[in-house]
Amino acid sequence: MLKKISVTLVAIAMVTAMAVPAFAADFTSSVTGKSAPEIVTTTNSSGETVAAIIYDANGKETASIPVGSLTVTPVSEAKTANASVSKQLTAAYEQLQTTSLDSIAPALTDAVKTYSPQMTVEDLVVRDLFDVSLDDSAKEQLAKNGNAIKIQFALNLPSDALLLVLHNTEGTTWELIADNKVVRNSDGSVTVEFDSLSPIAFLTDGGSLATDPNAPTSPQTGYSETMLWGAVGVGALALAALVLVIRKRATD
Repeated sequence: MLKKISVTLVAIAMVTAMAVPAFAADFTSSVTGKSAPEIVTTTNSSGETVAAIIYDANGKETASIPVGSLTVTPVSEAKTANASVSKQLTAAYEQLQTTSLDSIAPALTDAVKTYSPQMTVEDLVVRDLFDVSLDDSAKEQLAKNGNAIKIQFALNLPSDALLLVLHNTEGTTWELIADNKVVRNSDGSVTVEFDSLSPIAFLTDGGSLATDPNAPTSPQTGYSETMLWGAVGVGALALAALVLVIRKRATD
């Protein structure tokens, strides 16, 4: 009888431990209800106001993206976007909900240490998740070998606040945009250089992130802390019960 009870309790504890998930990405409370970061227009070499500029491998301006030819779609509007954008954004969101950030982009581990030796990837939150797409003409320009596009986003983040940029290059593959391609501007905006466009995530430090009390809220994403500690608690109770049974049997 004791053997059967012990086996049962150990099985419960093991199943419970397996149910405790790896830490998936945390999102700001409003990420599924907020609009996309606003694009800050820039001026090309001809003095025209444009949405973005494409450069060749030598940094020479090769094409300008007119305002209206660049579309930014936040994850909050994924359901109403065209089929391709909707599919990519939805898949990106689901992956971030269920997979740890350091698994998605291992380079994040060193990136956060550079910002603060005490910081870990678990301290990061997804501030924004959105897709950027171009019209066909602009796509052709960007697709040319060595070309890259620079886009300026209005974020209103202090220049000393942590900001890391993830780019969903294809399928479930993400890249961390290098520091030298993420330029923080004095007005709180950021200029990011991409060699292709698809879903993008802005990550920041969850501990220092300013919250907007008027921002729309969204359902809790990923696994809640309550669920985590609940699972741990059940496992601990199962193990404690096993110990008590064994002790009682030993004294009988």
